[in-house]
Amino acid sequence: MKQPPANPERFNLLFRSDDGSADVAIKVTRSANGARAVSSPSDHPHPEDFLASLQEDFVLVDYGRFAKLIDISALERGRSFASLVGLSRYSRLRQAFEGTKRTQNINSDLGLSALDTEVKTSERALTAIERRIIVAHDAVAGAGGAAIDKLVDLKTAVTSALSAIALLKPLVGDGSVMDLDFEAAEKAIEKEEGGEARKKLDGLTTAVTSLSAAALADGDLADLDRLIGLAKTRDEAINRVGAHALHALLKGALAIVGGSDWHDPKRCPVCDAQGEEPLKSKLEARIAEYDAAAEGDVPPDVEKGSADVAG
Repeated sequence: MKQPPANPERFNLLFRSDDGSADVAIKVTRSANGARAVSSPSDHPHPEDFLASLQEDFVLVDYGRFAKLIDISALERGRSFASLVGLSRYSRLRQAFEGTKRTQNINSDLGLSALDTEVKTSERALTAIERRIIVAHDAVAGAGGAAIDKLVDLKTAVTSALSAIALLKPLVGDGSVMDLDFEAAEKAIEKEEGGEARKKLDGLTTAVTSLSAAALADGDLADLDRLIGLAKTRDEAINRVGAHALHALLKGALAIVGGSDWHDPKRCPVCDAQGEEPLKSKLEARIAEYDAAAEGDVPPDVEKGSADVAG
């Protein structure tokens, strides 16, 4: 610990302003026991506060540094000016702020480059997922032009399409595709693929392949043409006679007209219209035409040829 001086120390300070105001005289005394007293011979009201206001780095200039500043080169003078006026700490702070505002330093310190790469990678992955959603929607709902921003419409369309599939309808129920148990749906599909429906499909596929690969002779083609012609003739006859309900109506009318209770054989029992000739023969002709068309009256040679093709 530094010992206080044996004799009192006195410092007389005179502050002269360049704005024409009165000079300020300050007297600082330090006694032998270390006590410090500040007074103002010029009657300044607050000499202690006046001295405290001068405790700033840039208020006083170091004389030795100032003298050295005059002698050094211009480059060194510019570098030394801050320290001359007591602004070294401010200069260091300024340099630190300039360093922190550099984009390269910020990216390095905060890891912004890595974050930017991660964001771009996530955006690409999200875009790929959106494309997969649209493709899956179009495959299930059978509609194009879907928009990813209309998720409610997408879910509604897919739910409706899945509910229309008999195998998946019990799993969808009254819920949405978002509530579907995909694991249970996958198991149900796998089970159905190995069931009766799959076997029937395989059998039909085999039959189609066999028929497609079968070679047809000229006689077979002729039989096919005749069969097609007879089928057209049958369809035309049925169209002329009418449907099965009309056939039943004709037979009922014939039963009434041919009965002993019907008083007028020329009057239609259905529409009560009066004809010029008895209706029985006309009804029998229409019924016979329908029966021939329905039974398919085919010549014997065509029947044999068609049987060979079917076999």
